[in-house]
Amino acid sequence: MCEKSAGREKPSDSNAYRATIRSLRCSPAEAHQVGINEHYKINDDLVQLTQRIKVSTQLLDFEWAVELNRYSLEFIGLWPKMKETTQEKLMSNVRVLLLIIMVTFFGVIPCIHSLIRVWGDLMSMTDNLQFTLPLVSMIMKLIVMWSKKAALAPLLYMIAKDWLKLKSDEERKIMIRCARIPRMIIICGFIIMFASFILLFILPCFGITMRYITNVTDPGKPLPLQTYYFYDTDTSPYFELTFVAQGVTLMVSAMGYTAIDSLFGLLIFHVCGQLKNLKGRLMIGSEKQSNFDHVLADAIMDHVVTDGRHLSFIRLSFLVTVVANIFAHMCLYCVVGECLIAQCEGIYQAVCDYHWYELEPKQARNLILLMTRANKSLYVTDILCICIHTLSQRSTNVLRMLSGHPSEHPLDICVI
Repeated sequence: MCEKSAGREKPSDSNAYRATIRSLRCSPAEAHQVGINEHYKINDDLVQLTQRIKVSTQLLDFEWAVELNRYSLEFIGLWPKMKETTQEKLMSNVRVLLLIIMVTFFGVIPCIHSLIRVWGDLMSMTDNLQFTLPLVSMIMKLIVMWSKKAALAPLLYMIAKDWLKLKSDEERKIMIRCARIPRMIIICGFIIMFASFILLFILPCFGITMRYITNVTDPGKPLPLQTYYFYDTDTSPYFELTFVAQGVTLMVSAMGYTAIDSLFGLLIFHVCGQLKNLKGRLMIGSEKQSNFDHVLADAIMDHVVTDGRHLSFIRLSFLVTVVANIFAHMCLYCVVGECLIAQCEGIYQAVCDYHWYELEPKQARNLILLMTRANKSLYVTDILCICIHTLSQRSTNVLRMLSGHPSEHPLDICVI
């Protein structure tokens, strides 16, 4: 290979190529090969730089799509993470537990106590329930979200993979369009939350309240919530501490209430975006028949979910057992429905085959009632008498069609 002569500087004149050849102790052919290698090296660098820019753009898109949900849920300790240290997990659990305790002891229990005291007064009950019901719902959401936090982490990881993988500009626009909807939902939720916080917490500081005030609910200074505590809230500093505690509880509860619902919207709209992209790929494959196999293979690889050898035999057995249990329950409805239909049709057929013409007219007339009743569908009812078309009717009809036996007498079962 050629070597650069010592003491030569990098040429900067117009004849750079010739100067480079003269500065190298090699032939023009070798210099040409060096230029080709440098050209390929520059192209590789450009490709790597382009890929880094694309990955950076995709990462920014993912952060833009989930940042509001992530900030809100991280604040209350409910943002699902694939990898979490022991300290981070402990701090998240502590934040969730503190929020549950705060909502329970500063909101729900005092509100329910006040509801018992005003029971019978429609206006006071309405003023109480407009805060009690959302707070109770908030506690239920916190507990469910806390228990399902580990199950949601793989879903968010798959969302991140969908955003970071290579995609066309049209697919990126579709994903951004679908991500903008839950983003606007959480923004509107935050705006409503801030406006409600001003009406419920800031205005009472100036003597203006939005609540329905009575001598029973608020004999002294009014609080943001209709509550009843076991201590005197009119004296200082108990009133100020209770006032601030209720304000913080309302603020954090509203944030969690909005963030949990918007996370569900984020998951659903992301799936909608992926389905739109899949639809677009299939339409492209239908237009280009020669590339159909490749397009279909890419779509399958993007949407297939595999666990490989990581699926243990115990977990596989559990899943098979669950599916078999569900199928057995469905077959149980079909079997009992078929038994009921068979007995009903048997009675109807027995009445029809009866030698009624050998009876007296008055005796034969008694068979009409039995024939009319046996010709109708039977109902299985309980005390509440709530009737629904159960799975047995549809499943039985499907199984009959598959086996070639059409159903003439549909079965309507009423269960609860």
